[in-house]
Amino acid sequence: MREQAHKMLNDINQRFCANRDKNREGAYRALQNDLMMNADLFVRAGILSYDKVIDKVTSLEEYIKASGGGRDPAEAMAEWLNEQVGEVESVPQAQELSQS
Repeated sequence: MREQAHKMLNDINQRFCANRDKNREGAYRALQNDLMMNADLFVRAGILSYDKVIDKVTSLEEYIKASGGGRDPAEAMAEWLNEQVGEVESVPQAQELSQS
């Protein structure tokens, strides 16, 4: 099982290196996914503890967000709406529309 886990880690490392040259953010997302998809193998083989896997995946998520690629959609929408407040005239209330 350890040999299988080491082979998987090697495959993940090679895939990450190849992907990083093409798309840095995508490479980190794929690495995050690969770690989680294979966490059971790494834990059972004694290569990584589950806490360590979660810690690494969380760190990757923070890195992706900090680089601007992992923005929370709700945060992006709130930011956009706040930017629009000064630019958009107030919207007529339904009552005003029915009187027109």
